Order: sequence, then structure tokens, then C-alpha cells
Amino acid sequence: MCNNEALPPATPASQFTVVELVAVYLDYAQGYYQKNGQPTRSLDNIKRAIGAVTELYGREPVATFSPLSLLAIQQKLAADGSTHNYVNKRVGAIKRMFKWGVSRAIVPPTVYTALSTVEGLRMGRTTAKESMPVLPVDDALVDATLPYMPQVVADMVRFQRLTGARPGEVCQLRPGDVDRSAEVWKYRVADHKAAYTGRERTIYIGPKAQSILSLYLLRDAQAHCFSPAESEEKRHVEQRKRRITRVQPSQQRRRKSRPKRVPRAAYDKNSYQAGDCTGRGQGQQRDGRRPPRTWASSRFCSRIGTPISCGIAELRKCGGNSTLRPPRRRWGTPRPT
Repeated sequence: MCNNEALPPATPASQFTVVELVAVYLDYAQGYYQKNGQPTRSLDNIKRAIGAVTELYGREPVATFSPLSLLAIQQKLAADGSTHNYVNKRVGAIKRMFKWGVSRAIVPPTVYTALSTVEGLRMGRTTAKESMPVLPVDDALVDATLPYMPQVVADMVRFQRLTGARPGEVCQLRPGDVDRSAEVWKYRVADHKAAYTGRERTIYIGPKAQSILSLYLLRDAQAHCFSPAESEEKRHVEQRKRRITRVQPSQQRRRKSRPKRVPRAAYDKNSYQAGDCTGRGQGQQRDGRRPPRTWASSRFCSRIGTPISCGIAELRKCGGNSTLRPPRRRWGTPRPT
């Protein structure tokens, strides 16, 4: 079969148990939900969703799994303190597993048809907790945090704020990916969130972002613009400049010849997040002051959709999201004019 998927055992659908369905579906998901040889977050979400299924109905035949069973799982997740959005995602993952089972002749078609009638939880009409929408990070908070960051990471944050790029897209940026033939540069992202759909992702770089990126383009076309090794080297130079006492001869060469951990050639979104939103990349305070409270660089992605003057089509083009909706407001906030 496609996607290197193994055929399920030739067993009548009426004889399959839920735990057997879970086992073959996980084998399929581990091969399907991966990117660049690494499992994606979707696989972890699937494992969490089917955990409740196996706990309550693992030994039951798939033919007897009914909407009442799915409603019981839904209620259990809500009673455990999960938000209604979290519950809906987990229930949706369970439905997709049974839908996949129908296509492999493991689940009777009537089972999935019945499960599809189970509706998701609605905001304000359930006992499940409500989650507040993630709003864009305030510019003043970002500006107050920038002095605590390494120079390279601070430039990554400035570039991302100006372009609306995702954290992973900033990390993988290379000089060869940028088309500088026009006044507005174009960064064509090779590996992005929706790459599996065949859609292209282009990030437009204006004059302000160009002035930041120009400092990192003088390197090999396939080398990453923002390098942790380069950032660490600059940080050591700054530390030496700020040193008040004279450097002793024994401290001239304190670096290990064979260190256990070596800075990598490129950031990933996890290491970038660790060094940006808290100022932890500097490893010390500035002028005896602590950095401001933390924030996540992923909150820049929603910032590009906040200007009301832009139409939805333009926001989709800039944000690279075909399902973009107008930004949600917190309860009690005035409607923009």
C-alpha cells in the first residue's frame, strides 16, 4: 500500500477489538505523521487521544463502539479539567481513527456513521473549562526584552516581527532562499507548515527587515543565516569587553578542546524559543535588572492578521494560512472600528 503501510490482518471486522484497531492505526500513523524523518506533533496528539479509548473500551469489539461510548470519553476528558477545544480535538482524532478503520475493512461502516453524529462541545454551553485566545505579544514587552537577548537572537526576533514569519521559518532561512531581484525581497520557504498540501509559501521582506537580514547574508548560499555557533562566539566577545578585571594568563584559554556539547549550525524552533522570549540566552542580568515576563515568538504569527484595514485574502497571502479567520477578541474588549 502507499506510504509504506502494511496491510491489516485478514480478520472480519466484527471480530476486531478496539485495542487491535488502535495497534494497527498507530503503525499507520507512525509512518504517515512524520516530517524529515522525525515524528510530528500530530502523532503525540493521536497517542493522547486514543489513550482514553483503550482505557475505557480497549477489550470491547469495534462493532459495539457506539456514540454513547464516544460521549462517555468526551465527558471524561471534560471532567479531567481539559478545555473544550482540547476535548474536541481529541474526540476528532478518535473519529478519524474509526474512519481510517472503515477504509481498511476493520470497522463496520455503520459504526463511523453513527460516531459522526456526536457533536463537539460549544463554548459557554458545557462544564468544560474555557481557554482564552492567544493574542499577539505587545510591542512594548518585546522592546523591553530585546536588550537581554544575544544579538543574533534579537535580530531574529526583529526580523520575525517585521515579516510575520513563523519561528521555524526564521530558523531555516538561508541566503539562497531569498530572491533579491526586486525592491521587495521574496523568501520562498522550502519546508513549511502546509508543504504537504503542495502549496507554496512566500514571505515578503521590506526595507526594515532587509536592513536586519543584510548583516547575515555574507555567507555560503546554503548556510543558515542565523547560527547558534556564531551567536555564542559573539556572546563570548561581549563578555570579554564587559569584563572589568584583567584576564589572568590561566583564563586565556579556558575552553575545552573536546566539549560534550557544541553549538549547532542552525537553530530549531525549540532552541530559538529558549533564547528569545526570556532573555535566558545571555545567562545574566543587565545592570542588575531582571528581564520582563516571558512571551513566545510564535505569537508574532497572529500579529500579522490584526490590522482591520487588510482584507482576508491579503491576510491569507501574507500569513500563509488558507483557513485564516479574523482575529478573536477577548471578552469585554471593544470591537475595532
